[in-house]
Amino acid sequence: MEGEVTCCICGKPLTKEESIARGMGDVCAERYGLFKPNNKKEKTIESQSNYVYHIIKIDGKNIAIIIDKDAKGYMSVTNNIGNICQELGVEGAIYRDSEGVWDFWSKKTGFKSLALHGQPNRNMDSAIEVAKIRFFNIGGLFS
Repeated sequence: MEGEVTCCICGKPLTKEESIARGMGDVCAERYGLFKPNNKKEKTIESQSNYVYHIIKIDGKNIAIIIDKDAKGYMSVTNNIGNICQELGVEGAIYRDSEGVWDFWSKKTGFKSLALHGQPNRNMDSAIEVAKIRFFNIGGLFS
């Protein structure tokens, strides 16, 4: 349905005001409660994107898990990822773009796909595991 706001994790429709404001429903917020909104008030390049994030360590490096809330009037995370990573103080990001596809970016590697068997990766947990294997040489689900 056009104009419908959906959860940035599972894609289900959001109806509660507080869910719409945070960009995720109650169930996903409880499961992924560590995500923080980008609530910058001052006009900076980073605040031109609307996203939630969580920082994890992979192989000793700070990596952001970022979900683009795909809000009208904001720059996509994909088009602003370098500035966002710099602001968050991380070396790279595993991020869900405005189309719901997970990708990887770092200053060293640039943009890299987290596709599985040629299909876009739409699952956060598998995207993290794929990134660990492909870009950090850490065994994951299949090791």
